[in-house]
Amino acid sequence: MRLRDFTIYDMICRNADIQADREALVYGEIRLTHREYKRTCDRAAAGLAKAGIQRGDRIAVVAQNSDLFVILCGAAAKIGAIVVPINWRFQIGEIEYILQDCTPKALFAGSEYQAAATEASRRAPSIEILYAMSPDPNLETFQPFETIFTEDAADREFDIPAETGFVIIYTAAVEGTPRGALLSQGNVIATNMQIMAQNRVDTKTSHLCLLPLFHIAALSTTMAVMHAGAKNVIVDRFDPVLA
Repeated sequence: MRLRDFTIYDMICRNADIQADREALVYGEIRLTHREYKRTCDRAAAGLAKAGIQRGDRIAVVAQNSDLFVILCGAAAKIGAIVVPINWRFQIGEIEYILQDCTPKALFAGSEYQAAATEASRRAPSIEILYAMSPDPNLETFQPFETIFTEDAADREFDIPAETGFVIIYTAAVEGTPRGALLSQGNVIATNMQIMAQNRVDTKTSHLCLLPLFHIAALSTTMAVMHAGAKNVIVDRFDPVLA
């Protein structure tokens, strides 16, 4: 860590040290403490690196909210990859445009979006591998997400400065097409501190993530709650009874 640098992965490691046994992530019956979340991110980061994902490479995601979505964000932060969350309401042509524009090396898709993702990816030559964000991919072309996890080199350290890109959020259409806005890890850390201060977020906070994680509001709040060493409760999409 450089002088005055504090990255998203540093944040995850700090939580694992000082909030180790507090719950970090809840998704259905899945409950991960901060220590378990860090270790899961380490294993996923090792798998991404093994698959050839490097600092600056883009990872596109078109999927509903899930624990795997948040784990993928942590793993990408560790190795310096850039997450590109895609609005799952987009039509195939819109998904295709974003994939051609951000040139991702990997594409992760939920089961209900795999057909559209496959069609769009055919016109995005940068994509080298497709991963399913569900345990039962319905297309043979998708690798199960679980294949990413590995203990091999899970403790490897990466020299990732805070200026490294973390996420590309596609903005409202300008002249007919959206534009990707890059946020660095340092940008996210600074935003976290503002959200924490304004909303009095602390270790006792529980955040029910109802908004889609492809939206900056959901992603920013989730990261701020994580920064505080608090709990993120993730749901696929809003359901009043479940909430």
